[in-house]
Amino acid sequence: MYIQNNTDNTEKIPTTLNYLRPASFRFQITALPRITFTCQKANIPTVTIGTATQVTPVLDIPVFGDKLEFGDLQITFMVAEDMSNYKEIYNWIIKIAGSQISKYADEEFVRNLGRFPVTGSTAETQATYSDATMHIVDGSNNIISKINYLDVVPVSLQALDFDITNTSQEPLLATAIFKYRMYELETL
Repeated sequence: MYIQNNTDNTEKIPTTLNYLRPASFRFQITALPRITFTCQKANIPTVTIGTATQVTPVLDIPVFGDKLEFGDLQITFMVAEDMSNYKEIYNWIIKIAGSQISKYADEEFVRNLGRFPVTGSTAETQATYSDATMHIVDGSNNIISKINYLDVVPVSLQALDFDITNTSQEPLLATAIFKYRMYELETL
C-alpha cells in the first residue's frame, strides 16, 4: 500500500515499513522430510538474464536477452546424531550417480554394485527430482510468501569436519547444494 507524497503527486511512499527478517523461514524438500526441521540456512538464489553488447561508434548499448540463469540453491542443516538426514542426501546423490553409471556399464557391473538400480523406468527417473518450498513467515509465524523450487536435484554435499580440539557442544552443520529447473515467488 502506498500513499501520495504531498509535495509531488507522482512519488509514492510505502506505508508499511515491516522488513523481511533472515530467520523467518521454513524450508522443505518433498523427498527429504528429515531436513525440514533441522534446516538452519537456505537461500533464494540469484537470477540473471543474459546480455549482449551492440557496438556503435558513439556508445556501446546493452541488449537484453531472453535466457534466464538461476544460481545454486544452498541449504545448511544440523546433522542428526545418527546422521539420518545427512544420509538422505548422500543416498540421493549416490542413486543419481548409479543411474548414470548404469547407462555406460554392463548389467553385471551394475548388479555387483548392489545398491545402484538399473535405470530405464519412468518411476526411477522421476525419483531423481523433487520439489522444494521455502515458506517465509511474518512475526506471528504466519506464512506470507512461498518460494517454490521445481525439479530440485542435489549436486554437492559438503564435507563434515570432525575436530577433537573443538570443545563446543554445537551440532555439526552440513551444507548441500542443489540445481533445479526454476523457482517461482508466490505471495499469499
